[in-house]
Amino acid sequence: MDTLFAVLLVVFGYLLGSIPFALLYSLYIAGEDVREMGSGNIGATNVGRNFGWLAGILVLALDFAKGALPVYAVFYSLGSAELLIATLAGAGAVFGHVFPVYLLFRGGKGVATSAGVFAVLLPWATLAAIMFFLIALSSRHMAVASLTGATALPIVSIIVYGPDHPGVYAAFLLALVVFVRHRGNIKRLWEGREERLF
Repeated sequence: MDTLFAVLLVVFGYLLGSIPFALLYSLYIAGEDVREMGSGNIGATNVGRNFGWLAGILVLALDFAKGALPVYAVFYSLGSAELLIATLAGAGAVFGHVFPVYLLFRGGKGVATSAGVFAVLLPWATLAAIMFFLIALSSRHMAVASLTGATALPIVSIIVYGPDHPGVYAAFLLALVVFVRHRGNIKRLWEGREERLF
């Protein structure tokens, strides 16, 4: 394996993950800055609340895709056995979303991009996490659903794929990132002030 090429794939993941699709939509299609609206987060939920759910679904799909593409690129170019490089490229995409170089490292929460990464890397665990997410969505709080899915993913991953799969460790790490990025939501939930999704 060409080490330089592997490093470039990881860098590609980070740079792709850094593309702020929510902000691009709000500025160039809606003509407003989503960072100054609602929660101020540059994610699909805030876009959906302020510009309609079709816009939110579009941003969700793009954020999902920028997580899935780097992992797929590694498998396509280096082979499906390169799990560690694929994991690093996917983690790069998530950290790009959360800490985007284009926005001075002030990004989103990483849920949709993480889902894209693990849909390719750990598909069965991701399917289970999505089921838990949808069940928790009955609370009508996106934060509750996101945190539930983030909790379920590493637990199911280690059961299904075992402790030797590098994606399992990434699942635990990125779940921690999701919780840290949702600390404001957790505080508002505790205080009963979190806005409902519907």
